[in-house]
Amino acid sequence: MANDRTAPAEPARRQPGAVQRRLWGIRLVVTAAVAATLGMTTTELARAQARTPITRIAAQRGVAPARIRAVALDAAQPLLDEAVAARVLTDAERRSLHDHLEWQGTI
Repeated sequence: MANDRTAPAEPARRQPGAVQRRLWGIRLVVTAAVAATLGMTTTELARAQARTPITRIAAQRGVAPARIRAVALDAAQPLLDEAVAARVLTDAERRSLHDHLEWQGTI
């Protein structure tokens, strides 16, 4: 008599480096969006962030920290959702990164 039961599917395995590559891409997009909001290039923003917190940079440029967080979230959200759909990130990892962006405004 045949066994009608099927084995449970194995969870998808991540390719080595896939998470790091995806996070790097998200970071680049968020940085570009935040820099544009501040009227800076990404290089200028990186140099400024090396010595000054993003909230102070924003204040110096007349941009509310809440605006920086909103821009960062808007830039990252579709990429985070795509990473979960591609099984590169788990939903818990997506939520964690979303929460970090919501709190900090940068990755």
